[in-house]
Amino acid sequence: MSLQMEGGDHQEYLEKHEISQLFVSVVEALLVEKPEKPIVHIIAHFQKKFPGEFLEVAGGEKGSSANSSPDDDDDSDDDDDDDDEVGDMQAMPPPIPKGGGRRRVSVSAESMDANKGVAHKAPVFEKEGVVQERIRTMLKSNMLFKHLDEKQVQILVDALEPTESPVGTEIIKQGDMGDYFYLMDSGICEIFKDGELVQTCTEAMSFGELALMYNSPRAATVTAKENVKLYKLDRATFKVILTDTTIKKREQYSSFLENVSILAHLQENERLTVADALTSVSFNEGEKVIVEGDAGNGFYILEEGTVECFKGGESVGTLEPGAYFGEVALLTDRPRQATVVAKGAVKCLSLERKTFKRVMGPLEDILQRNMSAYSGSTEGAGSIAV
Repeated sequence: MSLQMEGGDHQEYLEKHEISQLFVSVVEALLVEKPEKPIVHIIAHFQKKFPGEFLEVAGGEKGSSANSSPDDDDDSDDDDDDDDEVGDMQAMPPPIPKGGGRRRVSVSAESMDANKGVAHKAPVFEKEGVVQERIRTMLKSNMLFKHLDEKQVQILVDALEPTESPVGTEIIKQGDMGDYFYLMDSGICEIFKDGELVQTCTEAMSFGELALMYNSPRAATVTAKENVKLYKLDRATFKVILTDTTIKKREQYSSFLENVSILAHLQENERLTVADALTSVSFNEGEKVIVEGDAGNGFYILEEGTVECFKGGESVGTLEPGAYFGEVALLTDRPRQATVVAKGAVKCLSLERKTFKRVMGPLEDILQRNMSAYSGSTEGAGSIAV
């Protein structure tokens, strides 16, 4: 039932309690960490983001013990989850001390509401072409930035400021508030949590993101083991790119996916799950998106442009925006059944094999039926088995 049918007070409630922001923060945490036990991770996330409210529920501040057992279980799950996390790169920020008087530490000037916009101009640090390409390669291999389009990647390439730290330098100190995200160019850094070495950071690795994402104290100390070269990104630019673009990406992809016939049967929350998992990939004229006979590792939805499909070297048809292809190899483990070539500039939305079945689960039966119904027709979206 829609909010309109239930009454306008629902929308007021959502805005009053910032439900949309809560949802976004949970999705960000899951996408960054990709935990094996998402429910446990969500519980830990809220315990650490809003420790005061959990204390109230558990009777820690009001003396009530009615709900203590469930929260005791949550604490146990939280401890188990923390054992699998490492330093400032992975660990969720620690709870704010009970005497702090606030539920969370916030930076009010950095609103990430995509509907209101963010008044922030990213800095630009001039770099030679070869340096830009090196940074771009490192960013594309980083899980945090894999979903960004070329324009967003270029903003990051320009905004990353080169810096150097001699051996012994304390780049990040546990307990401090976060001001920069760091990307390693060369050298070695060591990450310590509570004085214990938990991880070594080398070329192309990154650290410092979670304190920025959650406006929380640094969860670890990072020290230069040898002379290091790094790129640092200021907090405001990091949050605008990572948070604002996540929201915009969801809205953009969800709107597009509503018009993809195969996804018409999905509920809105399922469509959002697919939207969050998609990665944008571009191809130029004549480039092969997939090659007949290759092992399949991706599912594609054509967003812009046209592609032509070939079997045995002969053209068997073209696909237009809204078409999907690549599912056969993922559903059956058979090799690619055709070669798909870009006709002009093409943009596709892609799902990797490891996420395909998880997010497309509700559609697997439909995909299987459509696949078995292929008869060589080239009409309609997704009608060519590839």
